[in-house]
Amino acid sequence: DRTMEALRICKDKMASRGVGRARLVATEACRLADNGPAFVQRVQSELGLDLEIVDRRTEAYLAVTGCAALADQNAHSVIIFD
Repeated sequence: DRTMEALRICKDKMASRGVGRARLVATEACRLADNGPAFVQRVQSELGLDLEIVDRRTEAYLAVTGCAALADQNAHSVIIFD
């Protein structure tokens, strides 16, 4: 119920900011939870949000690409902890 309320707040914030397109992903918690798919269904039915349970590789890719703009352009390498 707390997660649903948090998602409701996120949905309201996106609406107030005029977000027209979004990729809404669920990660490790939904992958491992016995009720992960049921939770995604509940989010869809109650909030109208389409969560996509992504695999580990996609999760890692999104984390790295999300941080890319923060890396020093002159750095030879970076380490990202997730």
